[in-house]
Amino acid sequence: MQSITPTLVDGEAIGVVVKSAVQLEQLQGMTHPLLDHLKSELQNTSITINFDIDTTQSENTKHIYTKDDQLKDMIRRNPALGKLLSQLNLQIE
Repeated sequence: MQSITPTLVDGEAIGVVVKSAVQLEQLQGMTHPLLDHLKSELQNTSITINFDIDTTQSENTKHIYTKDDQLKDMIRRNPALGKLLSQLNLQIE
């Protein structure tokens, strides 16, 4: 969750875009203590936090389903793996 960057919206609302429903659920569980702290420290009782799920990431994510697809993706990301497989004369079934 370190990659989440809040933004200030309309001066009193904090906007947070998360990558998944799991992150959303985790953050919503921490909302009340965080809001209480911010309201106290900033002396501003009008602060709110709005959450949204980033739908663009899930549209661009390719899911790998078969072991063959997984191996091809691993070789694409690390060509040395392909060389190792051919040097050892290995074939994946």
